[in-house]
Order: sequence, then C-alpha cells, then structure tokens
Amino acid sequence: MPTYFLDPAGGNDALDGTTFANRWRTINGGPTAARVAPGDEIRFIESPAPTLIGNCTWITGASARTITVPAGDIKLIDALAVNIGWVAAANVTLNAASSTRLIGAGSVNFAIAAAFTTGKIAHKPLSMDLSGFQQVNIWFRTTVAFAAGAVVLDLCSDATGDVPIVSVPFTDPGNTSAWFAGLVAHTSSIGTINSIALRATADPGTATVFINCLWASKAPGSADEITLATMVSKAAYTTTPPLRGTGNGDEPLLGVMGVTSDTIVVLNRNTSQDNGLDSVGRGYDGAAETVPTFAHQCFPYSEPRGWSPNEAGTDAVQTVWTGGWSATDMGTRTGMTRYMLSSRNYSAGGFGFHTFQNFAFSTALSGNALPGSDGCRVENCLLTACNFSSNNSVRGLSAADTCYSTGSVSLGGSNQPSGSMLTNVYSYIGGVNYAGGRNFMQGVTSRNSNSWGIIFSGNPGSESICVDNLATLNNNSGGILASIGVNVRIKNALISEANEFSFNGNDGIVSVESLDNVAGNDILAHPWGRITRQTGVVDTQLSSWRVQVTNTSAISRSPLRLPLGQFELTRGVTTAIAIRMRRDNTGLSMGLSYLPSEGLPGITAEQRALMTGAANAWETVTLSLSPTGSGTQIVSLDVIAWGGTTFNGYFESITVT
Repeated sequence: MPTYFLDPAGGNDALDGTTFANRWRTINGGPTAARVAPGDEIRFIESPAPTLIGNCTWITGASARTITVPAGDIKLIDALAVNIGWVAAANVTLNAASSTRLIGAGSVNFAIAAAFTTGKIAHKPLSMDLSGFQQVNIWFRTTVAFAAGAVVLDLCSDATGDVPIVSVPFTDPGNTSAWFAGLVAHTSSIGTINSIALRATADPGTATVFINCLWASKAPGSADEITLATMVSKAAYTTTPPLRGTGNGDEPLLGVMGVTSDTIVVLNRNTSQDNGLDSVGRGYDGAAETVPTFAHQCFPYSEPRGWSPNEAGTDAVQTVWTGGWSATDMGTRTGMTRYMLSSRNYSAGGFGFHTFQNFAFSTALSGNALPGSDGCRVENCLLTACNFSSNNSVRGLSAADTCYSTGSVSLGGSNQPSGSMLTNVYSYIGGVNYAGGRNFMQGVTSRNSNSWGIIFSGNPGSESICVDNLATLNNNSGGILASIGVNVRIKNALISEANEFSFNGNDGIVSVESLDNVAGNDILAHPWGRITRQTGVVDTQLSSWRVQVTNTSAISRSPLRLPLGQFELTRGVTTAIAIRMRRDNTGLSMGLSYLPSEGLPGITAEQRALMTGAANAWETVTLSLSPTGSGTQIVSLDVIAWGGTTFNGYFESITVT
C-alpha cells in the first residue's frame, strides 16, 4: 500500500504527495482529492518543538482558569466586550453588547442590513503601540454563512479605519452556531495603530457579526509566541504527557483561548460556547506555583467543517492517518502533529475503519475532534477543548491507546463491537461517559470533571463491563455513576472522591478488586447496599465480607441482592451450600437465595435460607437444593439482606456438600 506525505506549512497540493519532496499541504486538496484508499498511510509532518516561554504563574482552585505570563509576551488590543467607541457605517446597527461571548462579560456585534454591500462596516479610534508584535488574534461569529474572507478585521494607521496595516480575514466558510479563531501574521512588526475596523470585501448579506477578544502576539517562531494556535504546559512534552500521574506535572497540554490583560492568558478546558470561558467551568487543579512554562505551536486547521475521507476501510485494512514524522525527511516518527481546529471537526466523517496516530487537537469547541465513525482506532492522541466521541449511531472505536481529552470522552454505543479494547484514556475536566457495547478498558483516568468521573450508561449484552486500572480524581459529583442494569467489574481503582459510587435506578452492580489500589480492599456496590472485605470481625478466616444495607427500599419481597458465586450441582441429589454468617442487630435479615431463572429442573420458585440466631454470634446458614433429572448444572447463588440501614452483617467460610 502506498505512503503519502503531508506538511500543513510547507506542502503543495499541486504535487502528488508520494515523497517528502512532493508532500501535500491540505487534507482536502491532497489525500481527499487523490482518493486515498484503505490500507494507505498518510504521514503528517511533526509540529515545531516546544519552546520555553519563561516563568509563568499557575493558580489552582475553582476559579483557576488563567496563567500569568512574562510582561511583553502578549498585548491586549481590545477585549471587545462592550460597544463603546464604535462608529457604524450606514445600514449597519451597533447592537448592545451581547452575552454571546467566549472571553469577558460580552461581545461587540453589528447588525448588517440588506442595503449594505461592501466596505467599512464600523470602526473604532484606538491608539496603541504594537512595536515588537507581529501576529493578531480574534474570535468571530456570524448569524449567516458567507464566503471565507468576505469580512476582515483591520488594524489601521489612521483614526477612521481606512488605512489597514494588517487584516485578519474571517476564514471559515460558514457556521452560525460556533465561534471561530482569526489569526494572521504580519510581515514585520505592526508598529503604532490608531484605529480598528470591521470591513466587508464582499456583500455579506443580512447578517449579525460578533467579535470578541482582540490581542497581539510575538512573531511566528519566537520562543515566547503565544497565539490562539498555542498549547501550554509545565513540561516540554514532545509526545503525550504521562497518563497515570495524580499531581503536579501530569496535566495535559492546555490550549490558549484568549487574554484578559497584557499578562493574563485564558486557558481552554472544555467545549462550551457562549459562557465566558474565563469565568465559568471547572478550574485548574494542579499545583499553584511559578514555574518554567512551555509553548507548543499548532498548525492552524483551515479545512472545511465535517471533512471526511473518500471511503471506508475494513477492520483489517484501515486507512492510517499518522502524525509526528520528522521535519527533515518524514522517515521516522519523532514527535506529534498538533492542530488548532477553531470549531472545525477532524474526523473520519461518515466513513469507517480509519486509524489516527500521534495527533494533538485544540479547540474544536462545538464539535468532536475524533473519531467520527465506525470501527476507528485512535492511538497516542491528545484533545484539549475537543470532544472524543464514539457513541450512539456509530460503532466508533475498535481500539484506542494513550488518548487525552479536556472535552467529554464518550465511549461505546448501541452498535459497538464486542471484545474490543481501550487503553490509557485520560479525561481532564470533561468526564468519561460509557454507553456500552465494549467489553474491556484499561488505564482510564478522569480528573476534575464538574460532574462524575465516569458514567456507565449501557451494558455489552449479558457480559459485564470490565475495567483494569481506573482513576477518578477531584470530580465534582463523585467517582462512578452507574445507570440501571449496568454491571461493571473493576480491578485496581483509585477513587479519590468522598462519594465513590452512585446509581440511577434500583439495579446494577459495580464490583472493585483492590479499591484505592490496596490489595484485599474489595467491594461490591449496589443501589441498595454494598459488600466489603474486612478483617475486624471474623470467625475462622483471616477476613470476612461485611454486608451493609444502605437503602430502605430493600425489603423482604425485594431485598438487597448481591452475587455470591457460581456452584456446580448434580441433578437427582440434594446439594447443601453452607455459609457462616453474623449480624450485629436482629433487625437485619440476611441469608442465601437461589432464583429459578437458570432453569434448574424441579425448582420453580425462589429458595431461601435466612439467619435465625442472636446478634453478634456466628451461625451456619444452609441452603439445600434438590434438582430433578440427571447430569450437572452450574447455578448462581446470592447473598440477600434487608432491614435497618445502620446494621452490619458478615459472612465467610462457604462449604458445599
């Protein structure tokens, strides 16, 4: 299968993409136009190496959404949060500041009437020395779609907005429900400006245009370059950060959303629109300190929204989109390829069975970055302020390895393939939502979500969801939320929240082996109670299981029911299952139960054996089963309990005769 080469900065779509010298520039103009086929590999050149910005101050807490950078790195030109000082042209109305905004209290917006055609929409006298700065950043949004570049933001040398020094084109071909980033580099230092202006190069039609947060940055390639295409971190990561840390230094790369002063940079943490990302949402929860901070530059992604490749592959023969290839010849993988999406999607669209490797995506905001369709694989990818989704109508991921997201991570779905694996998935702030269909996940971390660390909302048929090595850290609502009917088996879990488990409904079980990564600290949780291994109250063994009823809904006809295990019975003979039990109050009823749902011949009703002895005394509870017929059969037995929610029961030493 052929290998193709793509360089978003130095490529040329007029070439054939088959060698490093002939590499493409864009996805649509290169591999899509050339109709790459399943089995093909498209290599993306690595992004520039991280550079040291200098010592930056990171704060932590519920309102921690910014970092302080060294003076002189950035310059706030206008927050564009209030409509003061603007002069609108004829057939243009300057509206009151809108709550539709990303940064600050509001945004400036202009209603353009049908009678307006082209030219200056509005201007604002504003004198400022931008010597030493070369790039301009702004957020924009429109209520109608218009051609790319039909509206621009000018920094002008005159006071009336008629002599542009540098112009920032609004480049997206049109989406009326999202903010898009405007970013342009001047050929040299911008110098002194005396006004800013909004200008139409083509008739935009009847539309409202919103603008928000205008600021200047250093020249491209500067060590202290901080733009809307920049990610920042406390370490000079060349690939994805380490996944399993719980303290300082394990934070994923965070994208830059804007500035609120000449030293305050707002970091993106989620995919929300219109809520002032500098004032709401979960804050940064790492260490508060002033430390060397690094800038990781992204390629601005200028492809159309909803880009998709030509055709689907198969699970065995996938099209491979692979980033991080050496800038010298793209012969070896030496880093990552980073894209600033600016509300666009990067995904397989409606075509399935594609593999994505070694990418970092920033600021999809209203959209998902990956994967987008059936049977896709995602390996060693980072998504910041992007959603990572594979749920509902598509089969989604057939595999994932080493993936970060600061948006929501949605896994599973009604059509998910059974038996596939997810490994090393890290969600920072967005939370993890599992919708069923997949059987095994390994190395899942969810940290600092405003909701639950991980939500299980679906089951893969009759099998349990299996998770190995789960960590939930500092999530606002709690660690694990399981919906009705979900059975989850977890091995090695660190659940740091006080509210470890919760359930939607009256059914479902979460079992954890080695809770808090402590061997022997095992638990079986149910909406009405739990079983935990303990060593304080024992009979003849080193440990026993404690039963706690936590919900008054558990009653005799509908008790707390927790699986004890499976037993092999011989038909035609009586089998006795005996267990040692104890309770600290006779108000707690506890015993063994067999439900006839497994079709044991001759037994058509539930069989129970309950405790009868005094409190604080061990007794033997025996359940005898006498199936008819011949042969053997595996059956399941449950421990059942009901009664007061402040009592404890214990059991150990099971024998079968």
